[in-house]
Amino acid sequence: MFQTLQLEYVNPHIAHIKLNRPNKRNAMNLKMIEEIPQIIQELNNNSNLRCIIITGNGKHFSSGIDLKDSVFQKEIEGLDNARKGIKLYNIIKELQESMTSLEKINIPILMGVHNACLGLACELILAADYRICTKNSFFEFKEVDLGIAADMGLIQRLQINCGNQSLVRELIFSGNRFDSQTAIQLGLVSQVYENEEIMVQTLVQKAILISEKSPVAIWTIKNMLNKQKHDIILNNLDYLARINVSSIQTTDIQEALNAILLNKQPQYPKL
Repeated sequence: MFQTLQLEYVNPHIAHIKLNRPNKRNAMNLKMIEEIPQIIQELNNNSNLRCIIITGNGKHFSSGIDLKDSVFQKEIEGLDNARKGIKLYNIIKELQESMTSLEKINIPILMGVHNACLGLACELILAADYRICTKNSFFEFKEVDLGIAADMGLIQRLQINCGNQSLVRELIFSGNRFDSQTAIQLGLVSQVYENEEIMVQTLVQKAILISEKSPVAIWTIKNMLNKQKHDIILNNLDYLARINVSSIQTTDIQEALNAILLNKQPQYPKL
């Protein structure tokens, strides 16, 4: 039983996971981040399963990380700098695994986005095999506005999965909101649909089509598609985790959060 995720079965071969904190705009708290790899592993152990769909309950797909759930601060209070660094590295690696778990299994994962898909939610969808959205969807790579570099795979997967690198860099550096048509241009999604109902119907149709193929062939295809990029992503994730153990201890983060709360322009000191 999961607290933040809802699991349904379309049929014995297709599972449908729904992010399930609708009253919080499906904000991703620590519990959800922990439950994602747990549910993925549970499904991976089901030899009958051939495809996984992921969507969000409620008005939005996900508003990203739950800022009220301070994962890092609780864990490092009272530690010296060296121990803070070690603790933060271990925390970051555990959080990275939540996203990477979607790539590690050899079952295709189809992702459907409606309305908001912000920050950490973008990192989640990039680990899927197939991504579509509704016409009213909007996206933001918000980590830069929190004073941090995204370290759950956003930077690495955007470089590999999305062809327009000039646009990739513009959106990562700026944190600007963009719409479904820009998401198509970027390569973040492959199709845009009129509404959520049609989008989910499409996901189910795609999943049924995949589930009717040879599971051996699908297993081999996903394994080979992910092999080369997965090795690159893992190495780069570890590199960024080591950088961020110092970067996320900056006072810039508190300045960024205060600026958001007070609706003012943050003032950062020089490097």
